[in-house]
Amino acid sequence: MEGLVQFAVLEARNLLVYDIGGSSDPYYTLEHNKQIIKGTRRERTLNPVWSEEHTFKSSPSEKMTVHLYDWDKLSKDDYMGYVVIPPEKLNSEDLHIEWFDIQKSEDPRNHGQIRLAWKCSHDKKDPSQCRPMLQPLKQGYLMRKTFTLHSWRQCWVMVNDYFLMWKKNETGPILDYVSLRNSVLSKYQEKDRKYCFKIIHPSLNTRNLFLQASSGEDMESWIQMITVGITGKSNPSWRIQGHLEIKVIEAKNLLPSDRNGLSDPYAVLMVEREAKKTFTIRNNLNPIWNECFTLSVSNVTADLHIMVFDEDFGLFLKNDYIGRATFPVNKFKNLQNVDVWVPLQNVKDTSKSAGEIHLVISYTLDKYVDAELKTKLFGISLDIIVERENSGLPVPTLVRNAIEYITQNGLETEGLFRISGNMNDLEQYRITLDKGAAFDLKMEKNVHTVAGLLKLYIRELPEPAFTYELYDEFLQALLSLESKKDLSAMKVALAKLPPANYALLKELFLFLNLVSRYSEKNKMTVSNLAIVFTPNVLRASSVGDTNLMNLMKENKVVSVLIESSHKFFSSEKPEKL
Repeated sequence: MEGLVQFAVLEARNLLVYDIGGSSDPYYTLEHNKQIIKGTRRERTLNPVWSEEHTFKSSPSEKMTVHLYDWDKLSKDDYMGYVVIPPEKLNSEDLHIEWFDIQKSEDPRNHGQIRLAWKCSHDKKDPSQCRPMLQPLKQGYLMRKTFTLHSWRQCWVMVNDYFLMWKKNETGPILDYVSLRNSVLSKYQEKDRKYCFKIIHPSLNTRNLFLQASSGEDMESWIQMITVGITGKSNPSWRIQGHLEIKVIEAKNLLPSDRNGLSDPYAVLMVEREAKKTFTIRNNLNPIWNECFTLSVSNVTADLHIMVFDEDFGLFLKNDYIGRATFPVNKFKNLQNVDVWVPLQNVKDTSKSAGEIHLVISYTLDKYVDAELKTKLFGISLDIIVERENSGLPVPTLVRNAIEYITQNGLETEGLFRISGNMNDLEQYRITLDKGAAFDLKMEKNVHTVAGLLKLYIRELPEPAFTYELYDEFLQALLSLESKKDLSAMKVALAKLPPANYALLKELFLFLNLVSRYSEKNKMTVSNLAIVFTPNVLRASSVGDTNLMNLMKENKVVSVLIESSHKFFSSEKPEKL
């Protein structure tokens, strides 16, 4: 039955970097029933928010395809990946709001996720008959109680899970936010103003908010959305955990990149999805910047990436990569004004120095984070989880339980680990586990959901199980294995892993070997399993190290360890050789 499909592209997260400077300029296109619509471009972001809704004439047999591109001014736009929604799912009259993994043919990397919403109306033929299905962004008036003058300010306000945020305009950066957890929402009267309501935070009076909607219907819609955030029915993937304040003072002894023996250096700081750039100093190997930046941190075990480039001012010239450094943000937990010289690694020759950069770093966690870490599971270091659980197992309980469940119920399931589980169920499991609540996977009936939960946990570790430090060593061990049939180099690299990482890889790879033995029924050969798991367990710390040759090597390392797992993991962790 034909009708109309209302389709919204809400946001994306963790997109890959396609531009120099550690960012991208993403936009999307939608294809359905011979109709193509192009979305708005979002500049310099890896986590774009669109909140754009479109209406299509539907067809029962037509799929919806979402393509993502990175816009380039002087060259062809880069293709970032796609998502396909099959006709049987698209033609449901229920409202769907889901995260989808972005796919890209012959590229096994994690390309990020995109959040989509849709609803099909078979009884409507005219788009004017359809009411907007989602209103994540609303233009209204907001007054902070802490304003000296109690003036109302027009702005764009967005409800996102546990937070209410506001902007000066629809596409501008977030100016401020307030937590909705444990808040109270109520209507009230404000002199001559109608449709007013307020959000009261019980423990922090200065965070009380007063808002005004444009109509009674608008206000009820607001209240419905905000109530979801207060009751905690959904979980934010990017909730602000703390703030990192960095002063980039200077650098010294940088590598020359230009013909005159000098460089035109600038620095880029990146934490998760956010990047900051200094201005460029011309013809200098010892630049002085004295610039201050603030970066939001949503994962307390995230890494700070520092990259220094040489800017080339020719029209078609590409900026040169001088050096980089990476270290965990948590190293500076609750420390203020840490004065440090950071050595930069030479990108072309990792054994040599590319100079040093001088930083002053302060990192402050939000008040609720320390308490939350006592139960949080996802995104926390393996050794912390194993020590905290004190279960006697060498791996987190979730890993052991998921493997046992799949071994008993799903080894012959076609598409195991390749087919995504129910995203809503996965999100609910994440919320439950991060709160430290008891759970029983035996009650779960969908094998793909349990497999997806195991993948999700491994993917969200603060660093890959093979570690960034040993990345190059594992690739070199592969060369020794292929050229000399020598297993010792790979065993030496495995022996250098932290105990918790080794235990996880041992448990995982012995299990994946078992899965591969049922490949006639589950269609998951060693090669297919490697394509799925390689981006989650073995990857470079820097985007600059990611190229097609390295991706092939990474995939081969994982394939070898799955296929010959009993040779490499047959006993307890070996002593370092």
